[in-house]
Amino acid sequence: MSKTKSKKTTKDLERGQMLGLGRGLFARKTKTGVQYGISFTFNGTRRQEIVGDTKTAARQALAIRKAEIARGEYSLEKPETETRPTVAEFAKRYFEHVRDEKRSYKRDAGVLKTLVAFMGDKHLDQLAPFDFQRYKAERLQGKTVSKATINRELAICKTMLARAVDWGELEYNPAERVKLYTEPERDGRVLTPEEQALLVTACGPDLRPLVIVALRTGLRRGELFQLKWSHVDLRAGLLTVSGEESKSGKARTVPLDPVVQGMLETLPLPREKYVFPGRNGQRRTTVQKSWDRACRRAGIQTVAYSETGRAEIWPGLHDLRRTFATELAANRVDGFALQRIMGHASIKTTERYVLPTDETLRAAINSLRPATFLPHFVETEKEEKG
Repeated sequence: MSKTKSKKTTKDLERGQMLGLGRGLFARKTKTGVQYGISFTFNGTRRQEIVGDTKTAARQALAIRKAEIARGEYSLEKPETETRPTVAEFAKRYFEHVRDEKRSYKRDAGVLKTLVAFMGDKHLDQLAPFDFQRYKAERLQGKTVSKATINRELAICKTMLARAVDWGELEYNPAERVKLYTEPERDGRVLTPEEQALLVTACGPDLRPLVIVALRTGLRRGELFQLKWSHVDLRAGLLTVSGEESKSGKARTVPLDPVVQGMLETLPLPREKYVFPGRNGQRRTTVQKSWDRACRRAGIQTVAYSETGRAEIWPGLHDLRRTFATELAANRVDGFALQRIMGHASIKTTERYVLPTDETLRAAINSLRPATFLPHFVETEKEEKG
């Protein structure tokens, strides 16, 4: 039986936190205890007021405020809550706070830059779901970005505003129910064994070892570039991806198969810091030129164009990781073992990497039990025709 999540109450609040009570009411924990407030819309702007120390008092105050607005007696000169930070101000505070808990905070801040510029002057309590719907429409109108890009921006914004609710800056998350665009499914191709052979053959001597390790271990691009000889144990046939190198921040050990182990043993001396060093032994940052050249030589490179006219070139280096996961899944490797090898925090992420190929689909059909009904059906059909 699955456990149901217990509903949060005012007793669970910490100082400064806010709890939405529905129907325009909220509670906030202050230095003196729990205070109740009201939330309402006036001239298209969301307003909040702390009105008393009981829920009943808040209900009565909300009824009075709605009546005042209906009669035209309410004005902005009436007492209001303290000024909330603007979106731009809160975004700066948010990313400074998550600097130590999100490895991707710099990338997330860059992704959110356009959205913050769009509504950065608005105060948090002035945001409404319509603002995000308008942002979606205007962002897509220029046709310079894809729906996937807009979805990433909204997803990060939703997370940021959820933190604003936790910190007591908002009663509710105005972006929570904003629907994301349905994204077109990306090309589900992985490299066939023949394409893998062509690619490895076409690689130059510097790129070939990296490609072989990628195909046989599933390491991410950054993990390949940061792989150090101190983390490779050729005698035991293991390599270790440290927490600093891993996207998840967690270390993991990956066994080496004989192909990779033998190849690494043949790499020339001296084997200094990095297994696949860049210039002057420094950490490598890209292999794009040599990768494109190898794919063209192998005759496996294809180009498609996205909805925004952007060229999407297949395969990319990351497709080697997807190929690795798909091959292991086709060999019926346990899903949780594959998750550990891939270094995913969730099994759902691992499942997204496993793509069905024509061969695996055909094998699935061929696994059907023998059709014992077929001879009887054939005989019956002959009798009917006769």
